[in-house]
Amino acid sequence: MAAILLVPGNNPVLHYVAHQLEHREDVLVLGTANDALWQTRRVPPRLVIADSRLEDMRGVELAEILPDLAPAARVVICGPDDPGSAAQARAVGAEWLALPSHAAQAIRAVFEVLGLPPPANPPGTTELQAVPRARLATLDRPAPEAGTAPSAAPASDTGTTGARPAPKPAPSEPTLFGRSAALVVQPQQHQHLAQLLEWLAGAIEAPCVLLVDQAGMVLAQFGSLPGVVVELVAPLLATTFSATGQLARQLQEQRANAAYVHEGEHYDLYAFNIDYRVSLIVIFDKRVQASTLGTVWIYARRTMQQIRRILQS
Repeated sequence: MAAILLVPGNNPVLHYVAHQLEHREDVLVLGTANDALWQTRRVPPRLVIADSRLEDMRGVELAEILPDLAPAARVVICGPDDPGSAAQARAVGAEWLALPSHAAQAIRAVFEVLGLPPPANPPGTTELQAVPRARLATLDRPAPEAGTAPSAAPASDTGTTGARPAPKPAPSEPTLFGRSAALVVQPQQHQHLAQLLEWLAGAIEAPCVLLVDQAGMVLAQFGSLPGVVVELVAPLLATTFSATGQLARQLQEQRANAAYVHEGEHYDLYAFNIDYRVSLIVIFDKRVQASTLGTVWIYARRTMQQIRRILQS
């Protein structure tokens, strides 16, 4: 079981550290932030150390998502001495390790975070550049089913599965109608929600995005998928979130979110519950478009913030 995840990116210091830890079974070296997220979802680690600049997202963005999957994990982002980036890391609950320019000092700083004694003779700055990249772990994931992708569904007034427009800036926060205890979406609110779902679908290239209430009734939708009946899927997810809502009430949580991820052979489905009032659901057909957990999570969080603003009084 990997208690420590190391995501070195292109950082030679972290690649050297990874080489030094190859013999340890509790350390897993991963190539991308998304690999770290998938592994964290399966087995929450005790410690995550990542470079500030990764192939698929910034280290601070990874640190922002990780607490949703592993609340108890310690997250350390390694980078230059940059007060702005350090403040961003602290704002999302992570630590920023400013690596010294001298290689040996930087290596010792990382081993101090690990709680391990550093090597007796670490390489100097020049020698460090010759250190080969560490061997990365390969994660097993369900493979998409081979075959011909299904044809697109006819366009409807809820959206289209045809070519999606390029992502546009997120819709600005509107002035909206109030709401009662029972969730009733006013026409103006529905318009803003539809625009927001369209923006999200374009940003992450998702063919189907919808917002449902606690009972699984569709409040707003963009796009659709052949073979997926959202009127059946949404109530099942609502039942799943009902139990987490009861847990939140027991913990006296007034505002909280929950997430559900389904990674299958045919479809990837992400569901995010917002204050246990509504759920944002994103569905991908893996035979057409593979999803990326980190990208979905980042854009979904931004969308959830705007949905909360739209629905609040």
